[in-house]
Amino acid sequence: MTWNHRVVKFTEDGDDWYAVCEVYYNEDGTIYAHTQDGIRVSGESVEDLKETLERMLRCLDQGIVEAMK
Repeated sequence: MTWNHRVVKFTEDGDDWYAVCEVYYNEDGTIYAHTQDGIRVSGESVEDLKETLERMLRCLDQGIVEAMK
């Protein structure tokens, strides 16, 4: 299974909001799922936290994913 962090755009009652989520891909590269809430930064070490934050920052330069219904 392939996954990465991406910005996901959610729309609720006509209002848009964004969250950094884990997005999961099929073998052909299409998205099949994403987390419904933004992810928390946690890890077993400060280095783990740093790696997660770096991945989150990189996802800001990728396209925005529309939330799946």
